[in-house]
Amino acid sequence: MQYIEAPDRYYTEATELPTIFLAGGITDCPNWQADLVEFLREAEESGRISPVTVYQPRRADFPIHNPDAAIEQIINTFGSLDVAVVNAAFSLKGNIETLETADWRRQFEVNVFGAAMTAKHALPELRKTQGRLALIGSAASLATVPMFGAYAASKYALRAIGQTLAMELHGSGVSCTVIYPGYMDTEFAQIDNNGHFDPNKKKVTNRFMWSAEKSANPCVRAIHKRKREFTFTALGRIWCWFGVHTPGLIHFFLTRFGTPGSETLDAS
Repeated sequence: MQYIEAPDRYYTEATELPTIFLAGGITDCPNWQADLVEFLREAEESGRISPVTVYQPRRADFPIHNPDAAIEQIINTFGSLDVAVVNAAFSLKGNIETLETADWRRQFEVNVFGAAMTAKHALPELRKTQGRLALIGSAASLATVPMFGAYAASKYALRAIGQTLAMELHGSGVSCTVIYPGYMDTEFAQIDNNGHFDPNKKKVTNRFMWSAEKSANPCVRAIHKRKREFTFTALGRIWCWFGVHTPGLIHFFLTRFGTPGSETLDAS
């Protein structure tokens, strides 16, 4: 497997291998992508998948405000684009009453606008290869909790984008998969309200969380099978089911008993 981390490590000639573009997570804690790459490498070595090229840019080198240029870099280097995984996100914490316009704009710039524009500019190349687009959503896009209204709103929006794209792309040969992870054991909770990673913040963990390494396998399978939506972790599936079918029950529980684990969170 060829893994290209940044433009200064580009191969000078286009490769014939299928190309996977990992967009997002280019902060100081890209564990989800790192474990996905490791899973793909192991799957390739064991013969379970054909060889692929994975491209993940470094934060400093990625033209974040010009996704068209990012796609152009990929095509000029690799010749084609087969899979685009849109994973950029951070979670803004705070009561809706206290959030300013700038807070909302910052949340949606990353979680919604960035995802939509990455999809927009990747799709022309994915149409050429009948490729796969994956949007990494959240269980929060089906049910929210206090203090995370802005984040949930952005993920609700991303879910709507993914569902719409699945219909608009029907018959084109391109698939759109929206993935809803449940509790994940990553550094996500250590990212502050400005989108910066803070290693000193307490990392939220519990026995129901999945590691990034464990999550890579089902995500790859869902994207490969061109599923429209995929929810994983047992707790995530339970949460999403209650969010869709019994939102009143969630409201009752959270307003009477509080949000589990909220004492470990802050709105920094």
